[in-house]
Amino acid sequence: MATFQEAISSAVKAQAARNGLKNKDIAESMGISRDALWRRLSNRLTWNSEDFEKLARAIGLDSSWQLMDLAREEQHLAA
Repeated sequence: MATFQEAISSAVKAQAARNGLKNKDIAESMGISRDALWRRLSNRLTWNSEDFEKLARAIGLDSSWQLMDLAREEQHLAA
């Protein structure tokens, strides 16, 4: 089973692909560097709760709760 961190990263990648977003777009929207985003998406740096609301909005979701739901779905799919 995927860890929660891995599930968040998978959810972000899937949602970004659905919306045609590039890492550059997400990073700019979150106010972080592309490298920082890449490190989080590759699970080299952990996501933290302060990231979630910005991240959700950056990938076209209404709230961090939607992001959590997507991550749970990703965890289930990876099981």
